[in-house]
Amino acid sequence: MRTRSAVLAAGLLALLFGSGPALGHQDYPLKTFTLSARECAFNPTRIEVAYLDRVRITLVAEDRPHSLAIETYRVCKIATVGHPATVEFLADRAGTFKYFSDLSSDSHCVGMQGQLVVR
Repeated sequence: MRTRSAVLAAGLLALLFGSGPALGHQDYPLKTFTLSARECAFNPTRIEVAYLDRVRITLVAEDRPHSLAIETYRVCKIATVGHPATVEFLADRAGTFKYFSDLSSDSHCVGMQGQLVVR
């Protein structure tokens, strides 16, 4: 039997190291999306999923390097033309979250963003 302190310690470790509900666990539905990036804009600009869906997003850069960042889910990937980047996470927080490009080397794309909605 686990003591209360052992359960609290396990929860703290999960928060610190990003392990919550089993990421990649086959019991959670997988939702896949392709997000294209071109001329400093994402397409689509809104992605909707259900709470506890596994989310897989492939970022396709069509004209220059672009990045995808979702702070809430600790996601940050860079895609270049011909080399897509894929992220996967468990949608374990409900709400509306901004996704954006965080490439500091490209000031033209500073406003590049979209919304991830977890119902």
